[in-house]
Amino acid sequence: MPAGPYPNDKQSKRAQAEAALALPTSSPPNQALETPESQRMSHELGLHQIELEMQADELRLAKSALDASETRYEGLYDLAPVGYCRVNDGGLIVQANRTLASLLGVTRNALSRQPLFTNFVLPADQDIWYLLRKRIQKKGASQTCELRLRRAIDDAGADDRLSVWVQLTVAQAQDESGEQVLHIAVTDINERKTAEDALSRSEELVTLFLKHTPVHTFFKEVTSTESRVLRASDSFQQMIGMTAKDMEGKTMAQLFPPELAAKISADDWTVVSRGETVTLEEELNGRRYTTIKFPIASAGRSLLAGFTMDVTERKNAQETLLQQNTELTLFNTNVVDRELVMIGLKQEVNALSRQLGQVAPYDVDFVDTQAIDQP
Repeated sequence: MPAGPYPNDKQSKRAQAEAALALPTSSPPNQALETPESQRMSHELGLHQIELEMQADELRLAKSALDASETRYEGLYDLAPVGYCRVNDGGLIVQANRTLASLLGVTRNALSRQPLFTNFVLPADQDIWYLLRKRIQKKGASQTCELRLRRAIDDAGADDRLSVWVQLTVAQAQDESGEQVLHIAVTDINERKTAEDALSRSEELVTLFLKHTPVHTFFKEVTSTESRVLRASDSFQQMIGMTAKDMEGKTMAQLFPPELAAKISADDWTVVSRGETVTLEEELNGRRYTTIKFPIASAGRSLLAGFTMDVTERKNAQETLLQQNTELTLFNTNVVDRELVMIGLKQEVNALSRQLGQVAPYDVDFVDTQAIDQP
């Protein structure tokens, strides 16, 4: 209770009353007729009256301070950024603030005497609420859990029972009558849960992609001295005989022969330091690969991603085709040269036959002799 203008102890009040009573006042007409005893009693009554007035002043001040404190408490309770409620042993809400009412889409009065468990906890999450209450009964200490509450039907009658994720912090206490009650703080974590759910779905997609892609796929964190695998596709087991899980966290020096590891690390640093996409041709264990690497923007971290494709068969086929084309060109050149020699010989025979007055035996007039003579 805040201190008033008068001290609280009884002796001080009496001293102040004595001082107030000693102040000069007009004497009553019959004062001279009073006996000493009556004067003493009159004096005591005056003191008592002044003490009562002082106590009344103190009570008024205390009540004013209490009213102000209650107003501040009600403001803090109602306008708190989290919901608050008190639930009795039967599971009924006996008190709730406006924040909780707003979260559940009802008025605060509509929450009074409503069962929190059946009316607002989502059926799929009611086991969570049940087990939390059991833990409180067993341990006594405050407990927390995360579950979904459903909103009430709106005024228009449309079913708006959208669930909202909340964190409950629950403590057991006794009310004014000694009955067991639960004090519950309800924090809206719906945005966090929505973000976590989106992140979980995204992570699931990445995991499925890395599990099933036939292309060797990887994510790395790179510094000027080393390159370390963050994630990798399961297909790498075909390449280096190591599962993707075993690859995670390992450097290039731990995965590849020293010379190749040094080259890969240097190429990785080029990608992240210059912010460039590069395409590389690599060989390992007699197989040939084409790798594409590109930087990934990340605050405070140098990351890259890439794909490595086994192009051994394609490269071999290209080289075989090139060799065959070379051989065919050589063959064609040889055939043409031989044919030209034969044409030249036939033309000589025709010339000799004409000189002897004979008919030329070979029809080679279609041949451009000038073109043949050109080198």
